[in-house]
Amino acid sequence: MLGPVLLTLLLQAPAAGADSPRSLPAVVKDLPHAFARLPRWRNLAVLAASGAAAAAVHGDDRDLTEDAAGSMIVDRLTEGGSIVGGGYVQVGAAFATWLAGAATHHPAAEGLGGDLLEAQAMNGVLTSAVKYSVQRRRPDGGRYSFPSGHTSATFATAAVLQAHYGLKAGLPAYALGAYVAAARLHDRKHFASDALMGAGIGLVSGRAVGRPGRGARLTAALVPLDRGVAVTGAVACPW
Repeated sequence: MLGPVLLTLLLQAPAAGADSPRSLPAVVKDLPHAFARLPRWRNLAVLAASGAAAAAVHGDDRDLTEDAAGSMIVDRLTEGGSIVGGGYVQVGAAFATWLAGAATHHPAAEGLGGDLLEAQAMNGVLTSAVKYSVQRRRPDGGRYSFPSGHTSATFATAAVLQAHYGLKAGLPAYALGAYVAAARLHDRKHFASDALMGAGIGLVSGRAVGRPGRGARLTAALVPLDRGVAVTGAVACPW
């Protein structure tokens, strides 16, 4: 049941449309507003679904990790996944996108890079806060296992890409996030529940960033009544 819930919430996230340039100070300035946008019902629903999924597999965590670690198929398919999901790659790619957009005066690239940087910053704060609070041991004996930071960082990027370009960019990016999660299990760095919670944190981090009103759409209609007309309207917003 949790899979369809997460998929439905994912498909409901609307594309943001064209972007305007974003300076680095503007990205930093918007961070508090991004955190204020977190308690939206869809974000809370994503976190609740991720937490429920993590709780559901918790009892089988060690077996799932050992199965992934011992699988030759997983070994071949996930080679390099830990590198792709690392902070240097995710943050570096975000900064490179922003820098390329700023240097070439390309508003869409600069806006995308700014949102990616903001999402990574927000995700880093949230993921680290949970890691230090939970203090869970990794399968290999290391510290700070829950949630998976590699998975959350990759899903944060995926959520931003979906907001800018829709599911045509979002779905491959989410598939990459699943690839990174599988690699972390194979490397015995995380349990399945770590990856599931990381995916939820990354998703809400990517959904919360950006300028208020970005991609908002106003629709209105006239409804005939017996003694006149009524005006109805609705606002659709990315958050």
